[in-house]
Amino acid sequence: MKVYVKKVVEGESIPGIIKNGEYFLTKFGVYEDGTINCWERNDFAKFKESISMQRVICEVPKGSVLSVFQLGRFKIEQAEWKYNEESYYKHILEIVKTLNPEMKNIYTETPRIKEKWDKARVKFSDNPIDCKLAHKFGYSFTDGESNFIFYNQKGKSCITFLAVYADKSFRIGAIPNREFTFAQVEEMFQKGILSTTVDENIWIEIEHLGKVKLSAFSTGIVSTEEKLKELEERMKKLANEPTAHDICIEAYHNYLELPCKENREILRKAYENVPEHERCYLGDMDTRDTDYIRILYNPKSKREV
Repeated sequence: MKVYVKKVVEGESIPGIIKNGEYFLTKFGVYEDGTINCWERNDFAKFKESISMQRVICEVPKGSVLSVFQLGRFKIEQAEWKYNEESYYKHILEIVKTLNPEMKNIYTETPRIKEKWDKARVKFSDNPIDCKLAHKFGYSFTDGESNFIFYNQKGKSCITFLAVYADKSFRIGAIPNREFTFAQVEEMFQKGILSTTVDENIWIEIEHLGKVKLSAFSTGIVSTEEKLKELEERMKKLANEPTAHDICIEAYHNYLELPCKENREILRKAYENVPEHERCYLGDMDTRDTDYIRILYNPKSKREV
């Protein structure tokens, strides 16, 4: 009889850049078994290939647009990058060595395994799951989620991770070994210590990559208000509490069952409570939130089926 086992492989999340038409600043997972997740699972050989094929990037040309997930799109006005292709690969290798000094049990994808999953048309993505030790005794984790944020303090700025956990605590990558409440995070936004955009005249450090000067490009910059709504949503989801997203989908189904003025108003309030930059996730990849918009703002138009 077939069996399988799931195991925890610890690692570190770091900022990394993917080129996929545009340049995307995203979260790489670097693990103790030598796998690197950069939108898909790489072993050392595949990661070196990803760099040489210019899919994983360590230098972005001046004037290019850098898309930062859940923050916006920014034009690179100036940049000083730390690595070239060869030194960047060595840098990632050194991170693995700090996690696994003996460099034992390193994962290598064999031709047989590659053929197996290619036949099944399966691609693996070992997306990093944010976590922290749950207790002083034992070795269990409290899970969380993180996204990028600007951290500004003492005249310096950087792009770092802001993580929220299932126990409703927050951590900031640039401030190691400290925890914050939602109220404290909210206050840091009010004081400008945390922000969703920065002055284009300031150098911004991107750990493991270099430093840049950015300016907002086109639309899509997430406001402080919407970012706080997003963080509160994520906190509720991790704590298994109803989110604005859940409430809105329920209100949508209620309206479809009984399309009346009262239910449309309930749906409108629920829809506007969802963070603006996350409303596209209310539907599937094709429909997004188009039917919500139709109902609320073009109620006379017919629903496409």
